[in-house]
Amino acid sequence: MKNIIIIIFILLANINYVFSKDVKHIRELYLTSCNNKSICDSLSSYLNLLGKKDNTIDAYIGANNLLISKFSKNIVKKFKYFEEGKKLIEQAIKNDPKNIEIIFLRYLNQKNSPWFLNYNQNIVEDYDFLIKNLNFISDPYFKNVIQKILKNNY
Repeated sequence: MKNIIIIIFILLANINYVFSKDVKHIRELYLTSCNNKSICDSLSSYLNLLGKKDNTIDAYIGANNLLISKFSKNIVKKFKYFEEGKKLIEQAIKNDPKNIEIIFLRYLNQKNSPWFLNYNQNIVEDYDFLIKNLNFISDPYFKNVIQKILKNNY
C-alpha cells in the first residue's frame, strides 16, 4: 500500500511538472507573438495539440484568439475571434477568479483592446489584484514580465 501511494505521488508530481512546462512554454510563445503572426499561428497549433486543458490553458487559448483577431484581414472573422477569445478568458476567470496568470491575461488584453470593442471594464480591478498578489508569483521570469507590463501600461 505504501508503495502504491509513493507511485501515485510520483506520477502526480510528474504530471504537474509537465503541465508547468507547458504553461511556461505557452507563456513565452504568447508574449513573443503579440507582433508576430507566425508565432501566433505556432502558438495556436501548440494549444490545439494539448490534450489536458485547464482554466489557464483555456485563458491562453482565448488570449491567442484575440491575437488572431488582430492579424485577421476579414472583419467578420476578426470580430468572431475577438468575441470567442473574450468569452474564453472571462469563463476561465469565472472558474478560477484568484488565478494570477488568467487575471494578467485579461489585464493585458483589455489594456490593448481598441476602445470601441468595449473590452476594458476590469483594467483597474485587475491592476490592483496583480499589484497585491505579485509577491505570490514564484517564477522570477513571469514576475518580472508582470512588473514591467504594470509599470509601462498603467
